[in-house]
Amino acid sequence: MQVDYDFEYYKLDMPTDVQLLTLSEGKSNILPSDLVVPFRPSSVPTINEGSEELENWRWYLATVRSLPQSTEPETYQVSTPSSSI
Repeated sequence: MQVDYDFEYYKLDMPTDVQLLTLSEGKSNILPSDLVVPFRPSSVPTINEGSEELENWRWYLATVRSLPQSTEPETYQVSTPSSSI
């Protein structure tokens, strides 16, 4: 992906590596996404900022981000009721 910068007298295409995890109550109409994974926890625990659990989640997300991924349509199709997304 590239971002086009226009500095008025000089244009520059700069490569980017933007990674975004969006948590939402439903599918976003504003932010496009390659993959939508329904997440419906039965309860939501409170996580204090700076807690060990929060650090563990950050480590997990950073580790998963570095793993090889495939975005072939057949690998991420999820069967959900039509009213859920």
